[in-house]
Amino acid sequence: MPITERRQPTSILHDSIIFIEESSIPSSIEYDLGEQLPGSAVVDMYFVNSSGEVTDATAGTVAVSGSLGESPWPFRNLASGEFNASDANTATLSLPNAYGNIRRLRFEFNGVTGVNGFRAAITQRAY
Repeated sequence: MPITERRQPTSILHDSIIFIEESSIPSSIEYDLGEQLPGSAVVDMYFVNSSGEVTDATAGTVAVSGSLGESPWPFRNLASGEFNASDANTATLSLPNAYGNIRRLRFEFNGVTGVNGFRAAITQRAY
């Protein structure tokens, strides 16, 4: 199961965090995040090698998009949601984010090489 952990809101700001772990790099993969409260979302991710250690991609691009719900709700690109895969592990990368509810999340990997998998954390803050 790719969603490895869910942390429910524990503060007055009602943050929830969903952790994702994949041992391969598919061309596209979607996740149902479950019911979410209106607010904002930030997606952080990094690539790993076959041992699960953080590593840099050597080529390719990543696109992260979100949807309000089930079909027919379309996926829309997140702000800062398109970036070079080689920049994923850098501290200067602007993280993909959205102001609003995200029910489904999609990662698209185009030509990503030099890595075996990825991990991501989606932080949602309800207002």
